[in-house]
Amino acid sequence: MLELARHYAHVRSAHPTDRLLVVFEIGGPIVDQRHIVRRRLLDYDRVHGTNHFAGVEPAEVDVDAGNLERFITRQGLSATVAREILDWCRKRASSTEHGPGTVRPYPGALEVIRWFQLQESTFVGLNTSRPERLRADTLVERAGATREGPVPRRPAPHEPVGRPG
Repeated sequence: MLELARHYAHVRSAHPTDRLLVVFEIGGPIVDQRHIVRRRLLDYDRVHGTNHFAGVEPAEVDVDAGNLERFITRQGLSATVAREILDWCRKRASSTEHGPGTVRPYPGALEVIRWFQLQESTFVGLNTSRPERLRADTLVERAGATREGPVPRRPAPHEPVGRPG
């Protein structure tokens, strides 16, 4: 975040009157994936009747879902078991079911976004790299809503994105 703040200060001083857009990737710097990874590993244990990940806390998970192999390798499991776990997890990688309390932002992430929203002539955009078929679920999850809740509308071209109404 310090690097982002420095970059913003540099760009703002170079372009003091321009409208700036800061875009955040929802899945990376905003959503704390440690909870999702931990839940998926605990789900593996539950489904397969094992205890490979019993006692693993979110703070111990130092990888996102895309780098799970590094974490599993360090658990001291046999190569065969590790491969079975990775294959099982990869088959569920696009699942939108994470379990209660697993989709949450990193501490302070929303406050940083809000700070940018409050800056003069600065706008915030949110992006997701999830496939198109999962994007509505992404928005619903991140908003803490349900599928039955209101569908977020796209702002009109003249409306600033990310600004409070």
